[in-house]
Amino acid sequence: MAQVCQLLSITRPTCNKWMAEGRLPSYRQGRRVYFKRAEVLASLERPKRVAAKARH
Repeated sequence: MAQVCQLLSITRPTCNKWMAEGRLPSYRQGRRVYFKRAEVLASLERPKRVAAKARH
């Protein structure tokens, strides 16, 4: 996780938030978290999805 945070220039809480949102693909095995570099870099290229609230 430290390497991903350094690569993306983000903090650990931001990394955890992005993982929870599904914005940053990760894999857990027990208490450990793993990332695939290609997937992390590809996730940066995807446009951000903003949930628009419907007004009635």
